[in-house]
Amino acid sequence: MADLPPMLQEETLDEIESLVDDPTRLVFRGAARIAIHDFVRFYAGHKYTVFVRVQRDNAANLLRLRTIGHAKTTEPPPAAQKP
Repeated sequence: MADLPPMLQEETLDEIESLVDDPTRLVFRGAARIAIHDFVRFYAGHKYTVFVRVQRDNAANLLRLRTIGHAKTTEPPPAAQKP
């Protein structure tokens, strides 16, 4: 996460908090206890795709953050759509 610009670090923490508030957004496949949640942000001419890997602990009623990763590409944000 330290490789992300500070603004995106804050947005990543906000996204994690929103997953804690609404864990139904996480998709666990079958009996798998690991979910990968991703989101995209555009910042300073780059597209960042941030991946958050979360483990479900049913016995303790917890979500455990396992890893945070990202991919960065040079891509402008999508053009605003006209109504």
